Amino acid sequence: LASTAPTPEDVFLREWQREMFERAIADLRAMGHDLRFRLFEQYDLADEPRPSYADLAREHGIPVTTVTNHLAWARRELRRLVHERMERS
Repeated sequence: LASTAPTPEDVFLREWQREMFERAIADLRAMGHDLRFRLFEQYDLADEPRPSYADLAREHGIPVTTVTNHLAWARRELRRLVHERMERS
C-alpha cells in the first residue's frame, strides 16, 4: 500500500518555506512602517474571520483606498523580501 505520509524531503521543503516567510515577515515588521504592517497583520495574517477593508479603515481612521494601498505595498515588499532571502540561500 502506498503511504500518504509526507516524505522527509516534503517536510524539509515545507519547513524551509515556512522559515523563509517567517523571516521575511520579521524583515517587513522591522522596516518601521507601523501602520502598513499592522494592517497587513490584521488582514493577511489574521485568523478567520478577517476584518473587511472598511472595518480596518474605520478602526484606523483612514480611507478604504489607503487600506488598499498599504496592503498592496506590504504584499509587494513581502514578495520582494522572500525573493531576496531565497536568492541568498
